[in-house]
Amino acid sequence: MPAETLAMADQLAPIDVARPEPFAEDRWQAPFRQLRAQAPIQYVPDSKFGPYWSISSYKPIVHVEALPKLFSSSFELGGITLGIEADRARPGERRLPQFIAMDPPRHTGQRRTVAPAFGPAEVAAMRAEVQHRTAAVLDALPVGERFDWVERVSIELTTGMLARLFGFPWEERQKLTAWSDAGGNIDAIVAPGGWDWFNGEMEAMGAAFAELWQRRAADPGKDLISVMLQSDAMRDMDPVEFIGNLILLIVGGNDTTRNSMTACAWGLAQFPDERACWKPIRR
Repeated sequence: MPAETLAMADQLAPIDVARPEPFAEDRWQAPFRQLRAQAPIQYVPDSKFGPYWSISSYKPIVHVEALPKLFSSSFELGGITLGIEADRARPGERRLPQFIAMDPPRHTGQRRTVAPAFGPAEVAAMRAEVQHRTAAVLDALPVGERFDWVERVSIELTTGMLARLFGFPWEERQKLTAWSDAGGNIDAIVAPGGWDWFNGEMEAMGAAFAELWQRRAADPGKDLISVMLQSDAMRDMDPVEFIGNLILLIVGGNDTTRNSMTACAWGLAQFPDERACWKPIRR
């Protein structure tokens, strides 16, 4: 980092970008712009979630991600989640081993187990089903009246795809959304009694998937549970690691996709010229 940037970083008071208000009120742009210009690497000593480092520009992020021996992701050292500190545990806190919060080589083996399930060939095989389900959801939307896009489209499509990937019972698929929301609700987790609530949600999820695991052990398929069962890196996970990797995959498959699908619709509404470039495809 240039010397002048380091000097500015030392002078800039900590900006707590973990606070939800700037995002809820759509005023997050200015603090991030200031951080990237003056303090792309900043230590925030005090926040609702404890101290953390804020890395807000491209090159420092790439640098950190490329050096796991120096910048550990290990759950044992605090992992990658706000609210979990390396040297202090909150009442009821349970640290979940999951491959995104592990360092190589353990991370590498588990990630290689699940990655092929999202490769080009697998995605191509699901294309017709995805198109059919998407068309059905869009065709069912009301015309001429307001509706919640997130609820009617983003959540419905992502939850359905998660159920398909896991081979989870279709009629119970809304549980996947609820567990994903619980897994990402850091505000609730760090509140008084929050860890007890979170642990209860994760145990319910673990019990449901343990039953599914046993069924796949007797009759394997091509779903993610079967893939995990057949891999050296993941077949012998203990219950806590099993829960940790499940919530990682559920949040990654639901929350991330839900947000990007919603942001796409919002962006097209904000920029109609770009929307016009999306020509209807007639077959």
